[in-house]
Order: sequence, then C-alpha cells, then structure tokens
Amino acid sequence: MTRYYGRGIDGKRVYDERPGNKGKNMTVIGAMSDEGLIAI
Repeated sequence: MTRYYGRGIDGKRVYDERPGNKGKNMTVIGAMSDEGLIAI
C-alpha cells in the first residue's frame, strides 16, 4: 500500500497520484551464506 501524501522540503504536506493498476504478484526466495547468494 502506497501513501497518497508525503512531506516536502519546507515541511508542508505534498499530495501525489499513486499507480492504480498493479502487476502480478511475484515471490522471490533466496538464501545467503558466508559464500554469498546460494539459491534463488
């Protein structure tokens, strides 16, 4: 979920659009070892 607003440089609230169409969900599973990334 993405916010519709944020904070500008002067501290005022800034409004913006957010994407309405979302792509497909994708799950990524990986494993780290002392040798680096070993599985994806």
